[in-house]
Amino acid sequence: MINSMEKPILTLVVPCWGRPARTRRLINNVLAQTENNWEAFIIGDSCPIFQTLIDSGEADFYMNLAKEKGNKLYISNANSHTGKWGYLITDQIIDRAQGEYFIFAGNDDILKPNHFSHYLSEIRGTDLDLVAYPMNMMPLNYILYPSWESCKVGHGNIIFKTSFLQSLPKVPPSPTHDWTLINEALTRTTKIKIADSKECTYLVTSVNSQTENESRKIDIID
Repeated sequence: MINSMEKPILTLVVPCWGRPARTRRLINNVLAQTENNWEAFIIGDSCPIFQTLIDSGEADFYMNLAKEKGNKLYISNANSHTGKWGYLITDQIIDRAQGEYFIFAGNDDILKPNHFSHYLSEIRGTDLDLVAYPMNMMPLNYILYPSWESCKVGHGNIIFKTSFLQSLPKVPPSPTHDWTLINEALTRTTKIKIADSKECTYLVTSVNSQTENESRKIDIID
């Protein structure tokens, strides 16, 4: 087990609203990571469905599993619903992050077991402030190979150095928040990289119009 006093190598934030089956899948994806010494914040936006996961004791079960491997999993539900595409929750977690690096995920997506180690592979031990990786857009049968322009890179593609991310000004929540934040970063650093690896360890599995029932087949994919 990793020393619990050791600073985490990585922080993950996942704002949540609805989608209970896919949220459970995402939590299990996090617990299955081959890289340890991380902290992950799975935060409901005052979601009634998410609250049942907490009240039932299921969240405690997941958090204890993480602790057994020296990791820190925080599962909680906000007192009030803020909406704003979950970005107000994301901003709060950026401020309190302890990990050396920072990544994002949606509660309806899939992380392969090597996702943490893969995203760390081209930034750890360097002076880079952010690295972008390809992402598998499963509903569209499309690989998003990132480039530094709008609609060509988003939160799911990126790993940030946390200290650099925390130095950035907050940007207004919006449907284009991903690009607005990344573009702000690009104005403040040249220490950036498009990853050499073409492997996709982040899988986008839904689009906004889908409901959980409409995506039932997707929910059982490992």
